[in-house]
Amino acid sequence: MKKKIVLIAIYVLTLALLVASGSTIAWLIAESGTVTNTFTPSNINITLSETTPDTLKMIPGTTIEKNPQVTVAANSEACWLFVKIEETDNFDTYMQYLIDTGWKFYSSGVDGVNIDTVANDKYIIYREVPSSSSIQEFYILKDNDVLVPGTVTKEDMNLLYNSDGTFKTEVLPKLKFTAAAIQKENIADVTTAFGSLPSVFTTIS
Repeated sequence: MKKKIVLIAIYVLTLALLVASGSTIAWLIAESGTVTNTFTPSNINITLSETTPDTLKMIPGTTIEKNPQVTVAANSEACWLFVKIEETDNFDTYMQYLIDTGWKFYSSGVDGVNIDTVANDKYIIYREVPSSSSIQEFYILKDNDVLVPGTVTKEDMNLLYNSDGTFKTEVLPKLKFTAAAIQKENIADVTTAFGSLPSVFTTIS
């Protein structure tokens, strides 16, 4: 009788083990959602424009409209904005102008009110421009004009003519503007910013 009970007990234990081995064990499992980062490019876009004609007549004592402006495109990154101003050697004899407010002279950091000589009638002005979702426009010349002083004489004008009455194009007074911009992020000071611009812009010839 005892032998039968033992055999039954072994049979029941074996059956229990078989049932257990055929079942699924439920572990504690957790799963997170997905995080995806998309990296978009940055950019700075500027344009230099003017609505006044390329050739302007000089009459002593006359103010001539001239409105060059630099436009920083919407959504451009914060930047250091530079303008190089180049004059012909005889320009000061015939013309005068002032720099608009908001600009500073690179050589001195002085606000752009009076002309500040850099070298050989070349000037560099700059300003810090924040990022913006809107277009930002900056005029270069104060009141958007240049002045022909009343001290300019007929003799001065005659120096610009050939004997046949045509212009000496090589000596006509000229005023040239070139703009450049570089990101402000990670460039802490204007000296580093200027030195990082292409040499074609920074070279003062």
